[in-house]
Amino acid sequence: MTMRATTAPRDPCGERPKLALIRSNHILAVFKEYLSFVIGIPFDRIQTSGFYANLDHDVNAYNTREIIVNRACLISYEPCVKLAKELFAELKTSCSAEHQLLSDIECNQVPIYMRQYIYAAAIEHGDQHDFEFLLRKWEKEHYMLERDRIWYGIMWMALLKNRARESFKHRAIQCSKKLTHESLLMDLLMDNKQLMDEMEFEDAYYMLTLAIRQLSTTEQIARLDTFLKSLGPPGKRWAGQRAQTLNRMHWKNTTAADVAGNASLAIAEMRRMHVVVL
Repeated sequence: MTMRATTAPRDPCGERPKLALIRSNHILAVFKEYLSFVIGIPFDRIQTSGFYANLDHDVNAYNTREIIVNRACLISYEPCVKLAKELFAELKTSCSAEHQLLSDIECNQVPIYMRQYIYAAAIEHGDQHDFEFLLRKWEKEHYMLERDRIWYGIMWMALLKNRARESFKHRAIQCSKKLTHESLLMDLLMDNKQLMDEMEFEDAYYMLTLAIRQLSTTEQIARLDTFLKSLGPPGKRWAGQRAQTLNRMHWKNTTAADVAGNASLAIAEMRRMHVVVL
C-alpha cells in the first residue's frame, strides 16, 4: 500500500514533499546500506594499499579503482567523502594562485582517475567557497579533459545560490533531480519548445534524455508522448529512453520490494561475516 506524503512548506526547487513515499524511502535505505558493504569494503582496501599506486601497466586495476571510488563517493560513503574533503582542501592550497591550472600536475596531486569524483564529492558536501574555487579553475582551464572533470564536480553543487544557477535552465536541470513526481526540466522544454530548436542537437539530446530519466508516473509519460509527437520525426530518437523509463517504473512496482528484502538478508549475512573476519 502506498502512503501519500503530508503537505510541507515550499521547497526552493518547487513543490516537493519533505516526506517522500514511506515504502520507497525504506527500500532506498536498505539499498544504501547494502552498497556500503559491497562498495565500502573494497574502497577501504584500496585506501589501505594507497590511492597513488602506479597502475599504468594494469588497465583492469586502474578501471576497477575508478569505478569503486566513483560509486563510494556517489553513495556518500563517509570515508570517501572524508578523503574528498581532505584532498580538495590540499588542492585549494597547492593550486591557489590564479595562474595555476588544475591540469598542472605540479600543483594538482589528485590521481587523474579520481579527480572528477573527488571534485564532485567535495563540492556536494562543501560550501560556496569550494564551488567558487572550482568555477574559477573551470573558467581558466584550457585542457578540455580537465575542464570536463571540473564540470562534473560543479554540477554536483547542492547550494541553490551561485552563478551556475542564475538561468532557469540550470535550476530546472538540478532541481529536477530532487523532485519525486514532477520535472521542472520537462516543464521548461514543453513550455519553451524553441529552446530545442536553438540548441545544438547533442545538447538538446542530452537535456531531454536527462528529463526523461526523471519521469516516474504514467501521467508524465503521457506528457512526454505529447511533447515527442510535437517534435515530429526527430522525436523518435528518444524512443529508447522512453522504453527504459517504462521498464524502470515496472521494476519499481513489481520487483523493488522483493529485491530490498533479499538485500536485507544479504546485509545481515555480510555483517555476520564481517564480525567473524574481525
